[in-house]
Amino acid sequence: MGCNSVYVKGYKNHFQDPDGSKFLEGKHLCETLLEPILADFGPLSISYGYISPALSEQIVTYQDPKMPSYHRWDKGAAADICVHAWVKHSPPVLLAHKIDENYAYSRLITYSESPFLCVSTQISEENRPRKAFYENRFQGKSKIKPLFIKKSANAAKRVAEGQNLRLEHDWRGAGYPTYHGGGTRQWHHRRASKYSLISDYLYSDYAVATGVPNIPSSRISKELFAQAGELYDFLLKELGVPRISIVRGFESFRFNDYPAFSWEQHFALQLTPPEYLEVEALIEAAKASGLVAAVGRDNRTKHVTVLGR
Repeated sequence: MGCNSVYVKGYKNHFQDPDGSKFLEGKHLCETLLEPILADFGPLSISYGYISPALSEQIVTYQDPKMPSYHRWDKGAAADICVHAWVKHSPPVLLAHKIDENYAYSRLITYSESPFLCVSTQISEENRPRKAFYENRFQGKSKIKPLFIKKSANAAKRVAEGQNLRLEHDWRGAGYPTYHGGGTRQWHHRRASKYSLISDYLYSDYAVATGVPNIPSSRISKELFAQAGELYDFLLKELGVPRISIVRGFESFRFNDYPAFSWEQHFALQLTPPEYLEVEALIEAAKASGLVAAVGRDNRTKHVTVLGR
């Protein structure tokens, strides 16, 4: 539900789903693609998922924003993901080829200089996935249009393309996408820890529903994001899980109703464990970390709130 434009510009992003079909497409994406990727390749961050039709008209420039699309979740469903352990040692396009070989998907896109992949599924294609695979390759110069490569429609040839792939230039380029994404260092290009990005801590139900910016001012210490990231990484390792949902993190003091989430002195996070993990296990791990001053739980939502020291 969150993305850089939502956080920076304060755009609303209402989940509009009168017949329930968009939720089903998103659920299908999670169950058939995101969860298997988590299981096989470890922790990931999502920078861009669902966008409402209204938000599409505000931010989409690469196609007709009024038409159904993967990110509107009315033509399948899509999410942009960064698989943290992978990008430390290998180009994202090689991971994209692994995904192509092992999973069903509708569309798969890599971006020049970016650690993110766009992955999409479509329920209607379940028995015969489209598997449209596109690579945007960095050409060695920042702000230069990447080389667009449409992978073969033949599965065996795509495997060969992956095996024979040689990159003339380091995929990281300037260190963040200077062509894709407006050429600016966005919040999902800033790392907080081994397994998290700054953008992972910026989601706010209130901000997204109301339409107000939610970005840290210069008075918010970067060290607080590093501390939150240290706790997050500790919890993943201690509990042996690839992901814990951060449902509330930093919130601007201008609108939040709980001062701790303004991160004036300490970080605060609201976390939800995966369904196979007991809430009490998350609470005990947070207490054992030595990184938090207090831990609370909501028995109705299964949210766990942690306050940093």
